[in-house]
Amino acid sequence: MDDFGSGYSSLRMLLQYPTNIIKLDRSLLGEMVESADKMNFISSIVYACHRFGKMVCMEGVETAEENTLIRESGCDLIQGYYYHKPMELDDVYRLLASESGAGSAGL
Repeated sequence: MDDFGSGYSSLRMLLQYPTNIIKLDRSLLGEMVESADKMNFISSIVYACHRFGKMVCMEGVETAEENTLIRESGCDLIQGYYYHKPMELDDVYRLLASESGAGSAGL
């Protein structure tokens, strides 16, 4: 489920649709950096998703601070420019091949 936390998404959707991964909308990330209360709220969403057997991915991570907050929240997956900009599939294969040959420390 993509962009959870924006538009018409609701917690009810976690039960309604068969999905394995919930992708949190980047707009929630901005909320996390504003205050500890908002960070706790987002962490609660991650916890609820885990209780329903869903993995959680945060999209739009661009800075080291955001990355640290996301890791602390318990998210399973992180997507964003902090790691890599979008790339073509062939480029992804080359990147993975070069990192696996170097001991895969970055993966």
